[in-house]
Amino acid sequence: MATQYAQSCPWILLREGNGNTYVSSVMPQKRNPGLLNDTRSSASSVIALAIGRIFQDHNIPPGMPDPKRVRDNSALGSATTRMLQDWDRILKALVISPEQALEELNSD
Repeated sequence: MATQYAQSCPWILLREGNGNTYVSSVMPQKRNPGLLNDTRSSASSVIALAIGRIFQDHNIPPGMPDPKRVRDNSALGSATTRMLQDWDRILKALVISPEQALEELNSD
């Protein structure tokens, strides 16, 4: 979806307003997908936190209790919840142009 913002005639975009997009500093007529960029960054944070938990779980010797560090597990849960809320905002803000989509498909 982010690639669509680089095309001259995109067929899938985010509805403007509500913090979904912001004005490009280089081309004021262009809108950048702020919500999409932020959600992608949030997804990377979720993956980083999850990998940390996996490494910690892996390093527990047999017979030892599993890690129940509430702070670490809560951070992963909170980050995941925020990322999924942003993803929901993306889905609700999608604007699809069937005409442009068909033109894109037929141009292949």
